[in-house]
Amino acid sequence: MTPEAQRIAIAKALGIELQSDGITHHLSACHLGGQGYNPDGKFLCEVPDYPKSLAAMHEAEKTLKSDQFPTYLDMLDVACGGELELSAMVDGADVVFGLVHATAAQKAEAFLKTLGLWNYES
Repeated sequence: MTPEAQRIAIAKALGIELQSDGITHHLSACHLGGQGYNPDGKFLCEVPDYPKSLAAMHEAEKTLKSDQFPTYLDMLDVACGGELELSAMVDGADVVFGLVHATAAQKAEAFLKTLGLWNYES
């Protein structure tokens, strides 16, 4: 998927309603002013660039349900080229050290694959 297609797919998965100002097509309504206006005169804000923003992906990751997280880790391992290393138990939980080194693009891919939204043709 192209980064723009990923950005749109993640935004939609998070329930963000995309709007357009006639020029930019990846905007959403916001309350405190923004970069443009929709035809109704409402402020529009740019949707986060998920494949480039670790902060945005952190917020997206928070929406995963606990039963989705094992699949997400598997998909993240694939996106990272199979390089994630599981440690021994630390304070009663497995720690995935490679997770902290994954890029936003890798997290975006894993997130979309976890939700079954990855399009292999674009």
